[in-house]
Amino acid sequence: MRASCSVGFVLVFAGVLTTTAHAQSPRPDQFAGSPQYPLLPAALEIELALSAAPPHLREAASVWTLQQNGYALAKQGTNAFSCVVSRRAGDLFPVCWDAEGARSLLQLDFEDAALRLAGKSSADIEKIVADGFASGRYHAPARAGIAYMLSPMRYRIDERGTVARTVSAPHLMFYGPDLRDGDIGGARGAFVFMNRVGPDGMMIVPVGDKERQAIASESQPLVARVEQALGYQAAPAVTPAAAATTAVLVNLTIKPEVERSQLLNVMPDEVRATVKLYLDGRIQQWFARSDGRGVVFILNSTSVEDAKAVMASLPLSKANFDNLEFTPIGPLTPLRLLLSQ
Repeated sequence: MRASCSVGFVLVFAGVLTTTAHAQSPRPDQFAGSPQYPLLPAALEIELALSAAPPHLREAASVWTLQQNGYALAKQGTNAFSCVVSRRAGDLFPVCWDAEGARSLLQLDFEDAALRLAGKSSADIEKIVADGFASGRYHAPARAGIAYMLSPMRYRIDERGTVARTVSAPHLMFYGPDLRDGDIGGARGAFVFMNRVGPDGMMIVPVGDKERQAIASESQPLVARVEQALGYQAAPAVTPAAAATTAVLVNLTIKPEVERSQLLNVMPDEVRATVKLYLDGRIQQWFARSDGRGVVFILNSTSVEDAKAVMASLPLSKANFDNLEFTPIGPLTPLRLLLSQ
């Protein structure tokens, strides 16, 4: 680990020691008595932290883990990268910083831990950090660099300890202090965008679909263990009830080999028979196709078989001049979910 990062931790850890005497004793599964700061098994937290980095950097990266007295160096690395599971204000996610990010921005996680042990609230800490950047106590990255957030895992933990999974598309982050989307041509959903405007602003570059799918696939065993440790339970999947068939959509087109003269001979009888079905309540609606190739009926039928029998009675079908496609339709059953709210 680089000297600057080690010295920074020593200073933060010293501050922690001066405040723990007055801090609430944390439960074994919490940090500083806060359900927003869960303590994970050391081996699991190391694996989660390293999942932020590309595989070729993981073995030689340093890892910091949250312990009951704050963040501590759990794995000394030999390359320039430092990985950590951030928990600031209940936003839990792994990130891996290069040397410049570890010098400047990793320290915010350490400081957050010290302030949390000192009894500061999330709102207090947010103001202290903002004031620290304004006063020069904290510093934005001083040179170009990169941080990795390639893990598909990110969780939001509220003040009651309720865990929710949040969107975390694997991405690269390049330091962009005080830049705006307009400065880089960025936009949400585009190739690059700014995550925020400020000294800790980052240019976000999402990975491609192929890479994202591979990461999601290989991460499934780790995701399961992390979510078990956090007590996260996905909402049960809602299987929509099968919709009852209350009508049948019929798409009628004329066979291409039918000549116009043949069609005109049948159409008067077809129109009369169609009008009779409408008056009898069998046809709910009908429309001409805009491409001129036929018509669309909505039949009051409870099955495709019944609809086929209705259409077979029409002159065009008796003459074998039409092609018919049948689609059963019914009420929009997902709307039932509104009734349970």
